Amino acid sequence: MKRAALTLSFVLLAAWEGAVRAFHIPAYLLPPPSRVFVVLFTAFPELWPHWKVTFLETLVGWVVGGGVGFVLGVAMYARRVLKEMLMPWVVASQAIPVFALAPLLVLWFGYGLGSKVAMSLLITFFPVTLATLSGLSGYEDARALLRAYRIPAHVIFFRVTLPGALPDILTGWKVSAGVAPIAAVIGEWVGAERGLGYVMLRYNAQLRVDRVVGGLILLAVLGLGLTWLVEQIERRWVFWRGLEHSC
Repeated sequence: MKRAALTLSFVLLAAWEGAVRAFHIPAYLLPPPSRVFVVLFTAFPELWPHWKVTFLETLVGWVVGGGVGFVLGVAMYARRVLKEMLMPWVVASQAIPVFALAPLLVLWFGYGLGSKVAMSLLITFFPVTLATLSGLSGYEDARALLRAYRIPAHVIFFRVTLPGALPDILTGWKVSAGVAPIAAVIGEWVGAERGLGYVMLRYNAQLRVDRVVGGLILLAVLGLGLTWLVEQIERRWVFWRGLEHSC
């Protein structure tokens, strides 16, 4: 699987390089990947401090947002009345563009980490909430059988329901990992003095598109890294999935 992904990446980069050179596209519109990687290497000392700021904002926002989503999912599973009350608000929160809320969040929480975490929470909690609720709602027949044998509810939850829901829950975390950097960058666009979003906005105003694309690559690496982290947790905690595939 990893070899296939690397092969596809190489093909896409080669096609990008070939198209730029074949059609003589100016570098200020679309630089070739060879130039982007050279510029990324030479500008890395300048980009690294900004990447660390965006990484911290993304990580904290992702963990907080995912934690809120997990708690909401468990609460809505445990109490049907909470599901009926909260679900419309959970869905409505995704209908409001984060761009529209970003200036308000900066006004309320300031230009620092707080506003970026608040924006990330609004983006990342939703997939974790739905994935947690969906995963916990499965295995109803098994739970009914265990209740018939008078097994305590907390034992059923921690021994059957929660382990069975882990694949769905971790899938929600992987989805949120892919979108978590978006919130940090939006917050940096609205108001910041550091971060990849801030420096990319500055490069864009200077038509240094190669550095803007380099910043996008660093953001992609950040999202891929968080997804990889969840996959490692999944391999350790959801070990039985490998046994199912091998049977």
